[in-house]
Amino acid sequence: MTKTRTNTIMEKGAILRIDLTSLEEGMRFDAPVFFEGANLFLAPGLPVRIRDIRKLKALGVTTVYTCGNLVHEKPPQERLTRHTLLSLLSLQQRETLCLKEYVALLERSRRLFLLFDRKGPVEKKEVDNIVHRIYHLTKDYPKEMVKLIHGIDASTREAAGNALHTTIISVVMGLQKRMLSHEVLSLAAAAFLHDVGMLEIPPLVRDKKEKLSDRERDLIETHPARSAALIRQLGFPLRTAQIVLAHHERWDGKGYPRGVTGDHIPELAHMIAVADAYAALINERPYRRHLLGHDALKTVLRGIGGQFNPETVKLLLQSIGVYPLGSLVLLSNQTIGRVVETREETALRPTVEIIVDRHGQRLSPPATINLGEDRELYIVKTVNPQDLAS
Repeated sequence: MTKTRTNTIMEKGAILRIDLTSLEEGMRFDAPVFFEGANLFLAPGLPVRIRDIRKLKALGVTTVYTCGNLVHEKPPQERLTRHTLLSLLSLQQRETLCLKEYVALLERSRRLFLLFDRKGPVEKKEVDNIVHRIYHLTKDYPKEMVKLIHGIDASTREAAGNALHTTIISVVMGLQKRMLSHEVLSLAAAAFLHDVGMLEIPPLVRDKKEKLSDRERDLIETHPARSAALIRQLGFPLRTAQIVLAHHERWDGKGYPRGVTGDHIPELAHMIAVADAYAALINERPYRRHLLGHDALKTVLRGIGGQFNPETVKLLLQSIGVYPLGSLVLLSNQTIGRVVETREETALRPTVEIIVDRHGQRLSPPATINLGEDRELYIVKTVNPQDLAS
């Protein structure tokens, strides 16, 4: 870096003010770099990229800020990329087992939903086997499965992925509610098959990114009834079909297909509606980027009293946590951690594993801090794993 450019990186009190024109590709800083307040531009230790500078210029940003210093040498540790995120987060043996099981379940679900899509022969036994495996895996490893669905580098745009994630979240909620095992299994079966009727809707309509016409929306709104009919054809109980039929009803009566309100909607349908909405928000869609778990919860909370049953949203919050397990967070000491333990009584101060220190170096093994006990540290914001990618 030239002397002229060095002089344009100026210190103002304890904060470095950096003119955008002075940034060069490959520069690294030992603390987070922000723009326009608390917007994270660069995580500590990661190199500046030309495309990132161009994005800020396009937004009209002229200055960025940091409490750290320019790092002149490249750190020897492995660089963070989205593709190595799970290994970076030091998966334990239980998490590795869950990941393998998840991949196997996703493949089985894809094959099953392909049969639904092609109107091939579907056996209830295979559906039962998948649902039972999801239930037992989530029952035995609830924390690991919640971490997994927030950290897995996979899209659930497809029907099978959405079904799998909605079922996992529904089971976690059922377990939190201390439902009997047969009730949780009924919930899981309904959650897994809730949108199977969408596969009977023409792809040009169900995958359309533009605004739907009235006729197209009417067609989309037939999918709960289609799902319920398919479920009955497979031999599932009438109650399971009724739950699926009602999963798009709203607390305020503005849902479909029947427009019923409040307690007239089956309780398990309320749970699937909330689980389905949350699963959709934390995963990418063709028309938007995925939300972090903390932000997805805030979006669901805004639906209380209108779209969602307030008690069911509270149950989701108790099941997932304000900062869901597996979330990456930036702490006040400029380190980055992963949430590994949450408690309802200290929801805003979970236990975290520090995985990246303030200099951008990976910690191995991670240091564990209970923010409920360490009152000097606090969470500044959640961090998108994509923002850590080089």
